[in-house]
Amino acid sequence: MGAILAAMVLLSGCGGGGATVGSVTPLPTKQVLIINGLGKTLSVIDPTTNTIQNNVVPLGEAPNQLQTRGVYAYVVNSVSNNVQIIDMTASPAPQTVGTIDLGAGSNPWAIQFVSDTKAYVSDMLTNKVSVLQVNGGSGSVVKAIDVGIAPEGMATANGKVYVCCTAFDSVTFGYGQGTVRVIDVASDTVTKVINVGTNPQAAAVGADGNVHVLCTGNYFDEFGAVYRIDPTTNTVTGAPIALGGSPGSLVVAPNGKAYAADWTLGVLSYNSATGAVLHAAASPLKLGKGVNGGIADSTGKLYVGNFDDDTVSILDTADDQVVTALGAGDGPQGGGSRSRVPR
Repeated sequence: MGAILAAMVLLSGCGGGGATVGSVTPLPTKQVLIINGLGKTLSVIDPTTNTIQNNVVPLGEAPNQLQTRGVYAYVVNSVSNNVQIIDMTASPAPQTVGTIDLGAGSNPWAIQFVSDTKAYVSDMLTNKVSVLQVNGGSGSVVKAIDVGIAPEGMATANGKVYVCCTAFDSVTFGYGQGTVRVIDVASDTVTKVINVGTNPQAAAVGADGNVHVLCTGNYFDEFGAVYRIDPTTNTVTGAPIALGGSPGSLVVAPNGKAYAADWTLGVLSYNSATGAVLHAAASPLKLGKGVNGGIADSTGKLYVGNFDDDTVSILDTADDQVVTALGAGDGPQGGGSRSRVPR
């Protein structure tokens, strides 16, 4: 429940470099963008030099996730109930050029682009997915699709969007049947409901071509597992991949390794082509405190936020060794990567 957590947890962090918001040196050509959830700012990492610029632009309330498209970063602000559009090429510093309002009380969780002009946003508290028409620095909601209870992460495959519905009950704090809703991109309708494990929070396409759905479990007696969905048949294939722990995010690196961040334990991993577990809950990759999120770039690096330490760990996915840890803003979490495209 990261979006709500980011809004509610009160922690005191070192704030990384303590830079003034909006005061930056020229940004690198290639960029890894990091959301600082408590600081409500964006940090930019140069993956070539492994250096970071912090607090380059202010974000909204409880920023939770972002995707990039061209020169723009699209940030989901959960408590602000909007998508914030940032021009990363603006001078002298990146700046917000627009917002897309998703409606009061929607508590948006994640954004998933399917083209340069179309994106989907999971609205956790309204049990809907908003369809966005996007035109660079502007956009609007053109449709709302009813899905399951408490939708969160999404993935795209075979002309469809796969929406993780956690079935979280905010009254009992329990979980119902976890499902994945399949949305046909052409018609914007739900074409199938697929039952998975408890509390599916994240999804990604694996090296096997299947949609991998991370089910976190109930944080008590049901633990993390990955379900694989064949996008040609929309059915679960194979046995669940048992990771253990309570991982809440999932990313697949170019070499096919999949990484799931567990706030307390560290990073769990498996081979997304074969399903073989590499680092389960009993043998996690140990990083900082409050491990969450994950960004895999094309060079084989994995960037993981340590929310409580205000650092970002960089791992080499070839050998899973830590390259370095960078001081970030307050409460670093998920983000994205992009190449700077001159106007």
